[in-house]
Amino acid sequence: MKKFSAIENYAATYEHLLPSVREVLMLTDAERMSKISLERWILYPKAKMVLERLEELYSWPLRLRMPNMLIIGPTNNGKTTLVTHFMRSRKPWRHSGYKDERTIIPVVKIQMPPRPNLPLIYATILEALKVPHTPSAHINKLQPQALDAFRRHETRMFIVDEVHDIRNATTQAQYQILSLFKYLGNELQIPIIGVGTEAAAQAFRIDPQMANRFEPYTLPRWDNLNLTLQLLASFACMLPLKKPSRLIDPQIGKLVLNLTDGSIGDITTLM
Repeated sequence: MKKFSAIENYAATYEHLLPSVREVLMLTDAERMSKISLERWILYPKAKMVLERLEELYSWPLRLRMPNMLIIGPTNNGKTTLVTHFMRSRKPWRHSGYKDERTIIPVVKIQMPPRPNLPLIYATILEALKVPHTPSAHINKLQPQALDAFRRHETRMFIVDEVHDIRNATTQAQYQILSLFKYLGNELQIPIIGVGTEAAAQAFRIDPQMANRFEPYTLPRWDNLNLTLQLLASFACMLPLKKPSRLIDPQIGKLVLNLTDGSIGDITTLM
């Protein structure tokens, strides 16, 4: 008579879970609680569309006017998580060449300073690239340092998170920052990705030319019950619970939407 392993017996019993999750049920309750608290990545349709566009832009052939992208969504709606997921497969790596040894940084990401201006943005870029610099230096010194660092590290994409904070700058500085994006894109021939709330789209509209250069992709709040139930079904098979949950019950779905106001971040926290 064939003997089944403990894992095989678990697999037969806990069919409501993914195979990789069933093994977790063999842990203690405390260990399972710890696993439940881990961050999970669920690829839903809108996120998939944004990721596919990021992939396209990353591989875009060099040209003078590169396409750009504006990822827009409410606060705590998964924008930064999505970008972070994209960057995980493009981590910095060490290049040892015949004549030099340097770090390749394929994607550079910064967070827009709360009250931005050109020198502060350049200093933030240099900090992200780990380039020694004097933050109070004149822009005439910071700018060439930043351009040289981008080229030396062979950066292929520049991401600016919280880009809606442009609106905290003076009107003159807002125009200067938008011109900076255009300049960096043209000079380095890399796509620039802005990430922020709807206020970001409003900030870009002050310069019609820049609004046309940045194609908006929106991550809206969840309000469709059927799509929400599909999302909850994904959570249900990933959470190491010994008994099947009722997450795919329409009443539960409605409750989740009401409690979270359709925010993917709040839905994830609730799970």
